[in-house]
Amino acid sequence: MKKLLPILLLFLLSCGDEPFFKEREASFFPVDVIGNVWDFTLSDGTKETWEVLSSEEHQGYEGALLQAGADTLIFYKNDNEIWLYSYASGFFDANEYVLQDGWQKYISYPLIVGRNWEDVFVDTISIYGVNVTYTSSIKASIIGKEDVTVKAGSFKGCYVLSFSLSKVSNTTLPGFENLNKQESYRLWLAPEVGIVKKQDSTGKVWLLSSYMVE
Repeated sequence: MKKLLPILLLFLLSCGDEPFFKEREASFFPVDVIGNVWDFTLSDGTKETWEVLSSEEHQGYEGALLQAGADTLIFYKNDNEIWLYSYASGFFDANEYVLQDGWQKYISYPLIVGRNWEDVFVDTISIYGVNVTYTSSIKASIIGKEDVTVKAGSFKGCYVLSFSLSKVSNTTLPGFENLNKQESYRLWLAPEVGIVKKQDSTGKVWLLSSYMVE
Protein backbone atom coordinates (compact mmCIF):
# COMPACT_ATOMS: atom_id res chain seq x y z
CA MET A 1 0.00 0.00 0.00
CA LYS A 2 2.89 2.35 0.79
CA LYS A 3 4.27 1.87 -2.72
CA LEU A 4 1.07 3.17 -4.27
CA LEU A 5 1.25 6.61 -2.59
CA PRO A 6 4.19 8.02 -4.62
CA ILE A 7 2.61 6.70 -7.82
CA LEU A 8 -0.72 8.33 -6.95
CA LEU A 9 0.97 11.65 -6.15
CA LEU A 10 2.89 11.51 -9.42
CA PHE A 11 -0.37 10.87 -11.31
CA LEU A 12 -2.14 13.80 -9.66
CA LEU A 13 0.76 16.16 -10.32
CA SER A 14 1.04 15.10 -13.96
CA CYS A 15 -2.72 15.58 -14.43
CA GLY A 16 -2.27 19.29 -13.85
CA ASP A 17 -0.33 19.49 -17.11
CA GLU A 18 -2.93 17.64 -19.17
CA PRO A 19 -5.09 19.71 -21.58
CA PHE A 20 -8.30 18.53 -19.88
CA PHE A 21 -7.25 19.85 -16.49
CA LYS A 22 -5.74 23.04 -17.91
CA GLU A 23 -9.00 23.76 -19.70
CA ARG A 24 -11.02 23.25 -16.52
CA GLU A 25 -8.85 25.84 -14.78
CA ALA A 26 -9.08 28.37 -17.62
CA SER A 27 -11.29 31.44 -17.45
CA PHE A 28 -13.74 31.49 -20.35
CA PHE A 29 -15.64 34.57 -19.18
CA PRO A 30 -13.14 36.94 -17.47
CA VAL A 31 -15.56 39.70 -16.52
CA ASP A 32 -14.35 39.87 -12.92
CA VAL A 33 -11.28 42.06 -13.52
CA ILE A 34 -11.77 45.82 -13.75
CA GLY A 35 -10.05 47.17 -16.85
CA ASN A 36 -10.55 44.14 -19.09
CA VAL A 37 -11.56 45.38 -22.56
CA TRP A 38 -12.88 43.72 -25.73
CA ASP A 39 -13.30 45.56 -29.04
CA PHE A 40 -15.74 44.12 -31.59
CA THR A 41 -16.51 44.76 -35.23
CA LEU A 42 -20.16 44.12 -36.06
CA SER A 43 -21.52 42.62 -39.26
CA ASP A 44 -22.95 46.02 -40.23
CA GLY A 45 -19.47 47.57 -40.07
CA THR A 46 -19.92 49.43 -36.77
CA LYS A 47 -17.55 49.13 -33.81
CA GLU A 48 -18.43 48.29 -30.22
CA THR A 49 -16.33 48.22 -27.04
CA TRP A 50 -17.05 46.09 -23.99
CA GLU A 51 -15.24 47.07 -20.79
CA VAL A 52 -15.33 46.07 -17.13
CA LEU A 53 -15.67 49.48 -15.47
CA SER A 54 -16.27 48.96 -11.77
CA SER A 55 -17.73 46.77 -9.06
CA GLU A 56 -21.16 47.04 -7.46
CA GLU A 57 -22.75 45.24 -4.53
CA HIS A 58 -26.27 43.88 -4.86
CA GLN A 59 -28.09 41.58 -2.45
CA GLY A 60 -24.91 40.76 -0.55
CA TYR A 61 -22.72 39.94 -3.58
CA GLU A 62 -20.13 42.16 -5.22
CA GLY A 63 -20.37 41.98 -8.99
CA ALA A 64 -18.43 43.45 -11.89
CA LEU A 65 -20.11 46.06 -14.08
CA LEU A 66 -19.61 45.39 -17.78
CA GLN A 67 -20.45 48.16 -20.24
CA ALA A 68 -21.23 46.20 -23.42
CA GLY A 69 -21.95 48.79 -26.07
CA ALA A 70 -25.22 50.42 -24.99
CA ASP A 71 -25.98 47.68 -22.43
CA THR A 72 -24.92 47.74 -18.79
CA LEU A 73 -24.57 44.27 -17.26
CA ILE A 74 -23.45 43.18 -13.79
CA PHE A 75 -21.94 39.73 -13.24
CA TYR A 76 -20.95 37.87 -10.08
CA LYS A 77 -18.44 35.07 -10.59
CA ASN A 78 -17.42 32.19 -8.34
CA ASP A 79 -15.75 28.82 -9.00
CA ASN A 80 -18.91 27.08 -10.19
CA GLU A 81 -21.21 29.73 -11.66
CA ILE A 82 -21.53 33.18 -13.14
CA TRP A 83 -24.65 35.07 -12.12
CA LEU A 84 -26.32 37.98 -13.87
CA TYR A 85 -27.92 40.74 -11.80
CA SER A 86 -31.53 41.38 -12.78
CA TYR A 87 -33.63 44.36 -11.77
CA ALA A 88 -37.13 45.09 -13.04
CA SER A 89 -39.77 47.57 -11.97
CA GLY A 90 -42.85 49.29 -13.31
CA PHE A 91 -44.64 52.54 -12.59
CA PHE A 92 -48.28 53.09 -11.78
CA ASP A 93 -49.92 56.18 -10.30
CA ALA A 94 -46.49 57.88 -10.08
CA ASN A 95 -45.13 55.10 -7.86
CA GLU A 96 -42.39 52.58 -8.66
CA TYR A 97 -43.08 48.92 -7.94
CA VAL A 98 -40.08 46.57 -7.88
CA LEU A 99 -40.75 43.18 -9.46
CA GLN A 100 -37.25 41.69 -9.36
CA ASP A 101 -34.05 42.61 -7.54
CA GLY A 102 -31.61 39.71 -7.47
CA TRP A 103 -29.23 37.33 -9.22
CA GLN A 104 -29.90 34.64 -11.81
CA LYS A 105 -27.61 31.86 -13.00
CA TYR A 106 -26.00 32.79 -16.34
CA ILE A 107 -23.17 30.27 -16.85
CA SER A 108 -22.59 27.00 -15.00
CA TYR A 109 -19.17 25.33 -14.79
CA PRO A 110 -17.52 23.09 -15.84
CA LEU A 111 -18.14 23.71 -19.53
CA ILE A 112 -19.06 20.38 -21.12
CA VAL A 113 -20.70 19.95 -24.50
CA GLY A 114 -24.28 18.81 -23.96
CA ARG A 115 -24.77 20.53 -20.61
CA ASN A 116 -27.76 22.80 -20.15
CA TRP A 117 -29.22 24.81 -17.29
CA GLU A 118 -32.11 27.11 -16.50
CA ASP A 119 -32.90 29.78 -13.93
CA VAL A 120 -36.50 30.98 -13.61
CA PHE A 121 -37.71 33.77 -11.35
CA VAL A 122 -41.46 34.27 -10.82
CA ASP A 123 -43.18 36.66 -8.44
CA THR A 124 -46.63 38.21 -8.08
CA ILE A 125 -47.40 41.50 -6.37
CA SER A 126 -50.74 43.21 -5.86
CA ILE A 127 -51.30 46.88 -6.73
CA TYR A 128 -54.64 48.30 -5.69
CA GLY A 129 -56.02 44.76 -5.69
CA VAL A 130 -54.78 43.97 -9.20
CA ASN A 131 -52.13 41.26 -9.56
CA VAL A 132 -48.90 41.80 -11.48
CA THR A 133 -47.03 38.58 -12.25
CA TYR A 134 -43.47 38.90 -13.49
CA THR A 135 -41.36 36.07 -14.93
CA SER A 136 -37.68 36.24 -15.83
CA SER A 137 -35.93 33.19 -17.24
CA ILE A 138 -32.46 32.34 -18.50
CA LYS A 139 -32.00 29.11 -20.44
CA ALA A 140 -28.58 28.07 -21.73
CA SER A 141 -26.89 25.07 -23.30
CA ILE A 142 -23.41 24.18 -24.55
CA ILE A 143 -23.98 23.02 -28.10
CA GLY A 144 -20.44 22.34 -29.33
CA LYS A 145 -16.82 23.41 -29.79
CA GLU A 146 -15.47 25.29 -32.79
CA ASP A 147 -12.28 26.95 -33.96
CA VAL A 148 -12.74 30.68 -34.56
CA THR A 149 -10.53 33.02 -36.58
CA VAL A 150 -11.14 36.75 -36.23
CA LYS A 151 -9.04 39.90 -36.49
CA ALA A 152 -7.89 39.43 -32.87
CA GLY A 153 -6.42 36.01 -33.71
CA SER A 154 -7.18 32.32 -34.16
CA PHE A 155 -8.77 30.52 -31.22
CA LYS A 156 -9.04 26.74 -31.12
CA GLY A 157 -11.73 24.76 -29.32
CA CYS A 158 -14.06 27.62 -28.43
CA TYR A 159 -17.17 26.55 -26.55
CA VAL A 160 -20.39 27.54 -28.28
CA LEU A 161 -23.14 28.52 -25.82
CA SER A 162 -26.76 29.11 -26.77
CA PHE A 163 -28.84 31.49 -24.62
CA SER A 164 -32.53 32.29 -24.44
CA LEU A 165 -33.64 35.13 -22.14
CA SER A 166 -37.25 36.00 -21.47
CA LYS A 167 -38.89 38.72 -19.37
CA VAL A 168 -42.68 38.80 -19.22
CA SER A 169 -45.12 40.87 -17.13
CA ASN A 170 -48.70 39.67 -16.95
CA THR A 171 -51.22 42.26 -15.74
CA THR A 172 -54.08 44.47 -16.83
CA LEU A 173 -52.43 47.53 -15.24
CA PRO A 174 -50.71 50.01 -17.59
CA GLY A 175 -47.08 50.93 -17.05
CA PHE A 176 -45.54 47.45 -17.17
CA GLU A 177 -45.65 46.69 -20.89
CA ASN A 178 -42.07 47.89 -21.49
CA LEU A 179 -40.73 45.07 -19.31
CA ASN A 180 -41.61 42.38 -21.86
CA LYS A 181 -38.51 41.23 -23.73
CA GLN A 182 -37.39 38.11 -25.60
CA GLU A 183 -33.75 37.61 -26.58
CA SER A 184 -31.72 34.71 -27.97
CA TYR A 185 -28.10 34.52 -29.07
CA ARG A 186 -24.96 32.40 -29.22
CA LEU A 187 -21.55 33.09 -27.71
CA TRP A 188 -18.19 31.61 -28.70
CA LEU A 189 -15.89 31.52 -25.64
CA ALA A 190 -12.11 31.11 -25.81
CA PRO A 191 -9.98 30.27 -22.75
CA GLU A 192 -8.36 33.26 -21.01
CA VAL A 193 -9.96 35.61 -23.56
CA GLY A 194 -13.73 35.33 -23.21
CA ILE A 195 -16.17 36.16 -26.00
CA VAL A 196 -14.55 36.06 -29.44
CA LYS A 197 -17.82 35.92 -31.37
CA LYS A 198 -21.52 36.58 -30.79
CA GLN A 199 -24.51 36.05 -33.05
CA ASP A 200 -28.10 36.97 -32.23
CA SER A 201 -31.35 35.59 -33.62
CA THR A 202 -31.51 38.30 -36.30
CA GLY A 203 -28.18 37.20 -37.77
CA LYS A 204 -26.23 40.14 -36.39
CA VAL A 205 -22.63 39.13 -35.62
CA TRP A 206 -19.96 40.53 -33.29
CA LEU A 207 -16.34 39.58 -34.12
CA LEU A 208 -13.48 40.28 -31.73
CA SER A 209 -10.96 42.71 -33.25
CA SER A 210 -8.73 43.33 -30.21
CA TYR A 211 -8.71 42.76 -26.46
CA MET A 212 -6.81 43.46 -23.26
CA VAL A 213 -7.45 40.85 -20.58
CA GLU A 214 -5.55 40.25 -17.35
